[in-house]
Amino acid sequence: MSHPRVVLTTVVWGEWHRRMFRDAMLPTLLAPCNLPALAAAHDCEWLIYTDDIYGIEHDPNIQLARRMAHVQIGRVDLPRDMGVGNSRFTVQQAHWHAAARHAEVTDSLLVFVPPDVIWSDGSLSYLSHLVVRGALAVSMNGPRVSDAVCAGLPKGSPGDSRISLTGRECVNHAMAHEHREAGAYMLDAESFSVWPEMIMQRIGDEGYLCRCMAHETLAYFPHRVGMGRSGMPKFPLGPGEFHIVSDSDDMVYLSLAKGSGTGQPTTGSPVSPVQVATWWRQVGGGAIARISRADMKWHRGEMTADAWQQASRNMDRFVDDCEAAARDPATPGRVLRKSA
Repeated sequence: MSHPRVVLTTVVWGEWHRRMFRDAMLPTLLAPCNLPALAAAHDCEWLIYTDDIYGIEHDPNIQLARRMAHVQIGRVDLPRDMGVGNSRFTVQQAHWHAAARHAEVTDSLLVFVPPDVIWSDGSLSYLSHLVVRGALAVSMNGPRVSDAVCAGLPKGSPGDSRISLTGRECVNHAMAHEHREAGAYMLDAESFSVWPEMIMQRIGDEGYLCRCMAHETLAYFPHRVGMGRSGMPKFPLGPGEFHIVSDSDDMVYLSLAKGSGTGQPTTGSPVSPVQVATWWRQVGGGAIARISRADMKWHRGEMTADAWQQASRNMDRFVDDCEAAARDPATPGRVLRKSA
């Protein structure tokens, strides 16, 4: 594939998300091998929806981004009542769908850029590499990290606040500032998250192995790929067309969460295959079975092969049980604990 046009989209409102956008996401997005590299290879447009147009517009890093991409800043459409049926997720979805329609009519790649993440340097150049080689959709995830990590990030030079972190540096920060929500996604957690979108295992002090049970796609071509309710492609795609990022050395982001927050609601019990199978039936999507079989390795150094392979086998056994439960909801499934 040639170098297609790219539309990035971000939805950001509220004091905390604006602060994460300003202090963490923007400086790492502007690292040399992220937006600068992407914009050097593609015609880029960035659609930002916010409740603080003036503040975003006058951020020095936005001025820097304008030298690389066509930055369009619009007001986020917030409902008066943010209660039932009007969650942060539904507001984001509405604006993402608007951006997807825009990308579709312009034959562009759509890239979701959350406001509350820290990017490894090289993530967007790797995304460009995948797309040029024929990827039509790219999926990835990242560990949940306390926003206290921001205090330890390196500072840019005067007049240049860009921050460059390797994937291994990102994972090192993730392990040092692991949020309680990350613990609720562990395969051996005594009280698992009510939303089994991913399952993780710690591999000693080396990092995390992750399997996604359902997750939003990071980037895709709306005019070529249909999306299901799960945020995953609903049409069969070949291995080269649907790429799952498997190694944090290539690409990773840290998903930030409030350090003083209560964390994700949990079930009060370990994760079960029936819980995951129920989740699968609710979200649908033909790509879930494939992504749940793919290892995502987030590591801060060299990996001990035996330990990571054992963790992968643990995950395979658990996914086997999930698939059996999905075929027959009455199928009992074992709850795996840490393996020796």
